[in-house]
Amino acid sequence: MVFSSSVFLFIFLPIVLIGYYILPNIKIQNIWLFVMSLIFYSFQGYKFVLFFLLEIIVNWIVGLIIEKNRKRKLSKLILILGLIFDIGFLIFFKFSNILLNTINNYFNYSMAEIILPIGISFYTFQEISYIVDVYKGQKCQKNLINLGLYFSFFPQLIAGPIVRYKDIVPQLSKRTKSIDNISNGFIRFCTGLIKKVLIANQLGAFVDYVFNRNLNELGAEVLCLAAISYTFQIFFDFSGYSDMAIGLAKMFGFKIKENFNYPYISKNFTEFWKRWHISLSTWFRDYVYIPLGGNKKGKIKTIRNLLIVWFLTGIWHGSSLNFLVWGMIWGTLIIFEKFIFSPEKQSKLIRIIYNLFVIIMVIILWVIFRSNSLTLSYEFLKNIVNINSWIMTESQLKFFLLSLHEIYIYLLLSLLFSFPIYEFISKKIRINNILIIIRYIVFLILTILSISFIISGSYNPFLYFQF
Repeated sequence: MVFSSSVFLFIFLPIVLIGYYILPNIKIQNIWLFVMSLIFYSFQGYKFVLFFLLEIIVNWIVGLIIEKNRKRKLSKLILILGLIFDIGFLIFFKFSNILLNTINNYFNYSMAEIILPIGISFYTFQEISYIVDVYKGQKCQKNLINLGLYFSFFPQLIAGPIVRYKDIVPQLSKRTKSIDNISNGFIRFCTGLIKKVLIANQLGAFVDYVFNRNLNELGAEVLCLAAISYTFQIFFDFSGYSDMAIGLAKMFGFKIKENFNYPYISKNFTEFWKRWHISLSTWFRDYVYIPLGGNKKGKIKTIRNLLIVWFLTGIWHGSSLNFLVWGMIWGTLIIFEKFIFSPEKQSKLIRIIYNLFVIIMVIILWVIFRSNSLTLSYEFLKNIVNINSWIMTESQLKFFLLSLHEIYIYLLLSLLFSFPIYEFISKKIRINNILIIIRYIVFLILTILSISFIISGSYNPFLYFQF
């Protein structure tokens, strides 16, 4: 079940909200949200719910044992066993199909592929952070339902943001039910819905069309358009989901940290990852980079630590080789900025040129990320740099100028909403009541239009569900 579906919008969400607000106290509300979160997760299959419940119970027990034996060596042993369990589950589901495919090809078998549980990369990281934080001194959660709710809370269960236990634990026992929470959460949810349905979905249909065609038939112009379209699609798809998750959590009185901060205004590669998928980059910083020594043990070990982080970031997203290459290129660029070229120390002209380089590299890296294989990404990029590919046939010219006219509109909207334009305007001019009313009217129209697209059953995947 996805947030941008009729079942979720008109059946599941109203039932959960009504049930939550008529229940008398926070303990019963937590039970309600936990049960409904499991029902939400069960839409991909009851077997995955059983696996998920097993993980919740194991991590609950691990936390209890660690706290009880905090000053003994046993706590470290239990932490290691807990990490092996959590990471083992993730590795099994992420990489077992590689082994199965190898066996099938070698022995001519036809063993069925193992389905990846939706959201396993996200909730596994929450499980890891929980037991590590308990080991470091955070009080464990003795209430199994509360811990289960932290792991399974449906707004952020299947595609993040990755929520830290220390941030959510006070809210498990004390939070506010109010009309303001519902209204503000609803507005934030609808903002994400608009991003997802009216921009990401429309660009996504075109991107899928291009990546599934014979690339030699399309011409470099169309490929460039598809690369730029995917750059915006993945941003509005994922940031739209994060907006919906934050908004939904707000409706129930929970506060979840921001996950995106206009990443495409970044002036360098390091800044980009301070603005993109913030919960993931900070998780790797706090639970991998810093424990490895961070930048405090010399240049060589700092480079090693960064490469490890980006190797793990790549394979976190997927088991195919293109994700690994994507991650290692990102790591190389971050190391380049850290030790070889500091953009902040350059002249204004050099900084402008470097900004363009950053934008181009981000687009190229998204092509590698989107491609089903390294071969496809190589062919895609090769056709773009091939001068002959820029010479369009008559049919290619008609397709580029006429058939894609809607894409240009969506790209223009993408460009506008990728920048903090409203924030900039609000600082420069006084926003009066008339402008606020106009803003809400436009917002209402776009929300209604988004819902109409959903009801009509238009193209509606979520990209980060596969991770």
